[in-house]
Amino acid sequence: MKMPVRMVDVAHKAGVSVSTVGLVLNGAGAKSRRVGKENARRIRQIADALNYTPNLAAQQLIRSKSAIIGVLMDPRPLEENSIRLSEIESRSREKGYHLLVMHEQPTSERIRECINELVGRGIDGLICLHHVYPRKPALVAKMVSSSIENVVFIDEPAVQNAPYVGADYVEGNRRAVHHLLDRGRTRIGLVLSDVEWYAGPRVRQGYIKGLQERGLGVNEQFVWISDQDIYSDLMHISPEMANRIIDELVIRQKVEALIVSDDYQAAQILNCLNDRGYKVPESVAVIGNGNLHIAQYTRPMLTTIEFRATRIARAAVDMLIEKIEGKNTDQSARQQMIQPELILRDSA
Repeated sequence: MKMPVRMVDVAHKAGVSVSTVGLVLNGAGAKSRRVGKENARRIRQIADALNYTPNLAAQQLIRSKSAIIGVLMDPRPLEENSIRLSEIESRSREKGYHLLVMHEQPTSERIRECINELVGRGIDGLICLHHVYPRKPALVAKMVSSSIENVVFIDEPAVQNAPYVGADYVEGNRRAVHHLLDRGRTRIGLVLSDVEWYAGPRVRQGYIKGLQERGLGVNEQFVWISDQDIYSDLMHISPEMANRIIDELVIRQKVEALIVSDDYQAAQILNCLNDRGYKVPESVAVIGNGNLHIAQYTRPMLTTIEFRATRIARAAVDMLIEKIEGKNTDQSARQQMIQPELILRDSA
């Protein structure tokens, strides 16, 4: 295993003392009389070339708290993340903290740059919303956890015992299945954006669990998994894709209801059902996921699952500040799953 780069390694490479490197990398070097601007610039360049990450815990021993919370986010303009960020900012301000927000692509190099920047700015802790990518779920979580002492994740990370506040996608979709079964819909289809990102497998798990609890098996022909690039398409689907879903699930498989893993996709499917003369929910019921703004403007209004993004955001801020201020050392209280709510409207 490659050992982390230490401050002494940077000092050796730069030909200066460890204390000089400490002054520069703790944010005081450029202003200090002991370190000139050019020397400070050279030390930072060497530290970056060596991929040095400052030790926040050590820094906090020599400086007071900054009252700054960092936020690391996905750069895509996702509505749910916008809601979360707004509430994180509001709750942080109530608690006397300010935010430093960074949006970045999930590559090792770019995330490392973000971490260095956040630590260099003296954040007291970090809320991470940027660790749920497919095929490399532990990349961001491990880099953040190993570099920053006080971290809370939104949605469970691929790091054992890490503090997080999460949305219970399993329970939400289990409830959706039970709701449809209670209304006599036994042929229930599932439309998934994918099965690699964080939410997709959990939506599917809730769907399966709901059916099995009522003694029903899972018909894989009732499950549609999108083959489009949802990263570039921001999880929306085209009318052509929606019509393909209708052709396969509603016409060929004769499903009586659809659970869709995203409200925007559900809205597109509703549009196409309307265009093709289907009555919703009489012919086929539709349930979305997210309770996003569009759910109130579809025809008919969309029944959907509310994952309480604002409550999750507030809980994450509270958990992080308790860690920063040393008020909560109980590990069991540092992992919370917020229960969802099925929002009943006209589509199901």
